[in-house]
Amino acid sequence: MVNVYIDESGNAGFLDPAQPVFALSALVISEDDAVKAKSILPATLLQGEELKHERLSKDSRRKVREGLVGLQRELLTGHPALAYVMERRFCLIQKLLMDCVPGDDLRALWIQRMAMDIYRQYDELVSSIGLDEILVLYDRVSGTQPEDSGFEEGLADLQARLRFASSRSTVVGFALGGFANGDYAWVDEFRSSCGRPNLHFSLVVGLLNEMFKIVRDDVRLVFDESPQTRKLTAAWNTPFFPQVKEVAFESSGSCLGVQLADILAGGARLVGERQFKCAINRAKEKVYCDELEKIYAETNALLYQPPYCPVLTFGRVRELFVSGKS
Repeated sequence: MVNVYIDESGNAGFLDPAQPVFALSALVISEDDAVKAKSILPATLLQGEELKHERLSKDSRRKVREGLVGLQRELLTGHPALAYVMERRFCLIQKLLMDCVPGDDLRALWIQRMAMDIYRQYDELVSSIGLDEILVLYDRVSGTQPEDSGFEEGLADLQARLRFASSRSTVVGFALGGFANGDYAWVDEFRSSCGRPNLHFSLVVGLLNEMFKIVRDDVRLVFDESPQTRKLTAAWNTPFFPQVKEVAFESSGSCLGVQLADILAGGARLVGERQFKCAINRAKEKVYCDELEKIYAETNALLYQPPYCPVLTFGRVRELFVSGKS
């Protein structure tokens, strides 16, 4: 049985403009190989501290930066390793549309384009219709079951907010007017979508889908100890993957494998910020980000398509972002 270490980066705030990209990494590595990989970093400069990408990537010392690049190159080329990167706001918009637009409505064929049209006007829609508040409310309501207390009230509030938004925005009205105005097929589509596993769990499933194309052994999943990952425990009671024999939660301070997964997630997030053309100033990390982008281009270890979405929906996300912001 092998360990699959999983960690995340960019989850400090739900819609934090300073962290628009969320990354989730998975790494298969033995304890001995993890120690060898860590030795790529200049031990005399680290002073035995826990490996955290957020801290190390801001260290301007050349040997630390070179070691950090070398470490990620070793992990990505020498071991099974993958990372998801996603622009959180865009994913929420797209997921909202997918949950509301009925499959037999022609607009279902235009979901990715409608999502991009809304995303292009994001800043304007935040001030004119309160788009951030709508997305937060949607995420809360969609995460509950229709029979749960408060669901009907939340649904009504969401529809009311979207009716107002539809009156102010042609794009939102075209994309979500049916749901906002209570069309039965649209509301039924939304109800049937509620209470499913959240995006975080979907990304974990997606990582394992890809990882198990490479790794044939039985595995022990090792997550960093956090409230977010603890919520995933019950999900594994259902045997999604027969290869998963155990799920463990370990403190990153005492688990080198989780620390290395943190390094990968942090680096992947910076690459994702570039590829999604996010307005984040990384001038001090430019050379570092250049090197990381090269490594990911060589290894093809970045994933972009959350597994709950059909291929047509997310297959061209990077292309859409580039064309939409150029």
